[in-house]
Amino acid sequence: MYSSSNVVFLLNILVLIFLVKAVISVKGHCPARCVCSTIEGSCVELSLTKFPEERFPGSLMKLDISRNLISELGEYTIRYWMIVSLRKLNLSNNAINRINEQSLMGQSGLKELDLSGNEITTIPPKTFVYPPHLQWLSLANNGELEMPEDAPLLESSSLKVLHLEHCNIDRISVINLQKVMELEELYISHNRIEVIATENEGETSALKNLKVLDVSHNQLQELPPEILALLSLETLVLRKNKLKVLGEMKYSGEFCEKDLYAETHIKTVSS
Repeated sequence: MYSSSNVVFLLNILVLIFLVKAVISVKGHCPARCVCSTIEGSCVELSLTKFPEERFPGSLMKLDISRNLISELGEYTIRYWMIVSLRKLNLSNNAINRINEQSLMGQSGLKELDLSGNEITTIPPKTFVYPPHLQWLSLANNGELEMPEDAPLLESSSLKVLHLEHCNIDRISVINLQKVMELEELYISHNRIEVIATENEGETSALKNLKVLDVSHNQLQELPPEILALLSLETLVLRKNKLKVLGEMKYSGEFCEKDLYAETHIKTVSS
C-alpha cells in the first residue's frame, strides 16, 4: 500500500513531467532561429526573405517579424500558422511591396498591425476588412504609397488609429477615408500635403469620430472650415506648415488660439 505522502509525491512528479512536456512542445513549434514563449514570438533581424514555413505556438498573442527582407504578404502565409489568438503583428522594416487582399483573413483577434518602413505602393481595398477587430494600423514610412484620387485608401469597420507619416503624400481627401468611419486618430505628418479636400460641398461625415489630427510638417496653406467644425475633434497638430487661413480665420504669427478654442470643440492646438 502506498502512503498518502507517496501518492502526493507521485502526483507532483506527474504534474512536473506534464509541464516539461508542455514547454518542450511549445519550443518545438517555434521556427528555426526564432524565439518563442507561449504568448510571444520573435524573428527580428534574421535576414529572412520570406515568412517562416514552420508553425508558431497556437497560443501566441504577439508576433514580431520586423527588420528582415521579406517582400510579399501572401494569401495563405499567416493563415497557415493558425494563430487564432494573435493580437499584435509587427512586420515593420521589411521590403514588402505586394499584399494579397486575403492575407489577413481568419485573424479575427488581430488588433494591432505594423507595416511601417516597407515598400508598399498600393493596398487592395478589402485587405483590412478581414481582421474584423483591427484597431491600430501603421503604414508610415512607405515612401511611395499612392493615395487614390477619388476612392478610399482602405476599408475597415473597426480601425481607430491610422499612421501615414513619411509616405510622400501630396494630397489627401475625405473620400480617401470614407471607409474608416470609426477612425479616432489620424497621423499624416511629415508629408508634402498641400490640400485636404472635402467632399460634397464640405461633407465630412467620414471623420465624424475623429479626435486627433496631426498634419504637422506639411505644405498646407489652409485648413478647411469643415475640419475645424468636427464635433469630435479635440487635438489638432499644425506645426511646420505654410498656413495662411485656418477655417475662416486668418492665420499669422499673432494667431490667437483662444479664438479657436472659443469657436470649436478643440481642446489642444500645437502650432
